Amino acid sequence: MSVLRRHRLLAACVLIGVVASVAVLFMRHRLESSSRTVTVTLDAESWGLLAEREGQANDGFWRRLREQGANGVALYDQTLRRLADENRVRVFDGATLAELLRARAVPPELAGVPPSRVDRRAVYILYQEEDVGRLLRGGFDTALGEGRARRLPAGQRALEVTGRLSDLEETGLGFLAADVRAWEARGFHVVLRPRNLRGADAARLRARIASYRELGPGRTFIPELTDFLGFERLLKEAAGAFREIDGRYGRIEVLAQQRRIRGEESMTLLMRPSVVRVFGFAPEALDRFQPPDAVDRFVRAARERNLRILYVRPFLNLTAGIDPVASNVAYVRSITTRVRDAGFMIGPAAPLPPISVPRPIHAAVLLGAAASFCLVAALIADLAGWRPHPATWPAAAVGVALLGLAASSIGFDGWVRKGLALAAAIAFPTLALYFGVPAPGGAAGKRVSSRRVSTGWATLFAVGRLSQISAVSLLGGLVVGAVLADWRFMLAFDQFPGVKLAAVLPVLVFAAMWILRWERALPATERRGLIARAWASLGRPLLWRHAVLALSIAGVVLLLLVRSGNTSLPLVGIEERLRGFVEDAFVARPRTKEYLFGHPLLLLALAAAALRLPNLAFPLALVGSVGQTGLLNSFCHIHTPVLYALWRTGNALALGTAIGVGAVVVLAALWHRWGAWIIGAAARSGVTSGLAR
Repeated sequence: MSVLRRHRLLAACVLIGVVASVAVLFMRHRLESSSRTVTVTLDAESWGLLAEREGQANDGFWRRLREQGANGVALYDQTLRRLADENRVRVFDGATLAELLRARAVPPELAGVPPSRVDRRAVYILYQEEDVGRLLRGGFDTALGEGRARRLPAGQRALEVTGRLSDLEETGLGFLAADVRAWEARGFHVVLRPRNLRGADAARLRARIASYRELGPGRTFIPELTDFLGFERLLKEAAGAFREIDGRYGRIEVLAQQRRIRGEESMTLLMRPSVVRVFGFAPEALDRFQPPDAVDRFVRAARERNLRILYVRPFLNLTAGIDPVASNVAYVRSITTRVRDAGFMIGPAAPLPPISVPRPIHAAVLLGAAASFCLVAALIADLAGWRPHPATWPAAAVGVALLGLAASSIGFDGWVRKGLALAAAIAFPTLALYFGVPAPGGAAGKRVSSRRVSTGWATLFAVGRLSQISAVSLLGGLVVGAVLADWRFMLAFDQFPGVKLAAVLPVLVFAAMWILRWERALPATERRGLIARAWASLGRPLLWRHAVLALSIAGVVLLLLVRSGNTSLPLVGIEERLRGFVEDAFVARPRTKEYLFGHPLLLLALAAAALRLPNLAFPLALVGSVGQTGLLNSFCHIHTPVLYALWRTGNALALGTAIGVGAVVVLAALWHRWGAWIIGAAARSGVTSGLAR
């Protein structure tokens, strides 16, 4: 490794960064291990609808669900419509009440009200429970302003509220403490879903949130409709009021931009660390799934993305012949059983604790990320024949790290982390492939091809080299995971935007470096004419086989781009079944492009290099390098627990190695039988390759 000796200061900086990254990820792992409690929360309204449809709206229905492991329930903001549906109020608009008074067909509470006293622009509400009356008065005062809800002189349990019925019946009024206590008596942890107060000022907003204090501390609040309480000008006041009552913000995971809750970014920023991540299906989305598929997604949400409130709605549109209640009770049982089997406890979900990395360790991590990229740049400069002063590249790495620390202190921490994470994500797979894949003319290539070897020895060589290459890529994943170890990424408040670039750029940089290294191995006369020959080849007619090859490569690159990240192409049926089978077998599901595509092809490339087929080795290694970028990509998703990322990486490497070894054995047998015919056919077709070398 004369190259590394020449750049030993850079290599030392990278090593320091790796050691610091291991320390940071150990801190992350301890935090993630301390947060293993999941709340399986039932949507009270939709489950109540199921119970009413099936004639089981009683405590026995909810007891069955509680016995199956469901331990949470979500209550919505009370409205006039909901109170009327529960027969807790009777509502009349002014015009209807005036007609009823003339006909003397009104309730006794309003019998003494003269028709001339009735305001046709108001709504009249009758209630029996005094706490409902307090909720109505307080709710309308905070939502509309004081004086809009007035007691009628003819009855102490009747209110007159100025406004249209269509507007007032959907106004959020708050929550009844008696309802919360009743659900807790059933054994459920209550989550609250408030509506926004449109048009409320800061004082009324604070008064509404202060009324939640009587519901108890530590409540989680999940917005009900499209925006959070206080959106958009009063979010800061709302967050302050929630902190005063020890409230928590329930952040719903939504991948589609059009379904995001307005104000969620600001509330996450203002409420941290009192933020709990929530996963659930929208009512219209649930119809696209079967219960087993939905269960799988709930379990993945808890295991792979650190989501701690699983928000469960029932399947209301089942086919004929299926008992709706029994089927949905079994659905809840499957969720809780699978979640427990995955190593989680069912209980009140708590926010993920914040991670606090000492500044010297953070500086070392940034130094390692910067040095890895500088090492790649130094190697490219060496190949291009430019060798500046030996201290240039280490000084650049230290300078970038210091600049990153300075930028972080003035509010650019997120951008610094993203930039250096992308640098490390590009550098480490590139370095792994550059040093691991033998190139013609290089020292490693000469050692490999110095004598003809057996298939068995070539396979052992390939397995060893694949392990070394993957180990270096894994170290890069650790560095990326440490650089991004911050609450923004752990709570999915911010996303690493370089996932797609990190999937493609290492492949392109490795290809350029391999070609430069191959060119340097050529005799001087051939090297000087290389560019001229390449330029002349552009003037030749395009052959079909070249067009097909170019389109195939472009298709693979495009597929890698659209299938990376959180949003991608939908899975085909056979792939989805394969993923389900692998997930059941390995628990931490390895990535398909790693174990079925990248690792086996890279192992084949290394075996081809050992078998003196270098012109096969390069294209196979180029395509197989996607396994290394996929390996590192697992650590770019910081909301995924670090232990799970390590587990799935090991599974992918073990399975991919097994598949690759099998492919080497099969292809070697086919080559021994049909190799001469293939070489002859290639020669007759004019294809120039190193197959015969």
